[in-house]
Amino acid sequence: MRGGLGALFAIAFLGALVWFSTTQSQVECEACMRFEGREACNTSAAATREEAEAQARSSACARVSAGVTAGIQCSQQPPARLVCSE
Repeated sequence: MRGGLGALFAIAFLGALVWFSTTQSQVECEACMRFEGREACNTSAAATREEAEAQARSSACARVSAGVTAGIQCSQQPPARLVCSE
């Protein structure tokens, strides 16, 4: 009885995890950012295009910039490439 209850709980947990991950991430964006002669690309998924784009740009900028100020300067520039899909 105890093993069956644990297995049932595990299946319910995994099902909820899959359901939440697929309903929350509906838009995926890949952003390539150029900053101070370096370029990096990153892909991010979120519920809205704006969120996915901002996350992808921020993550790409973290790879090519050093420090908070440079990261902010980088993320305020337009991406060298941006591709989003829903």
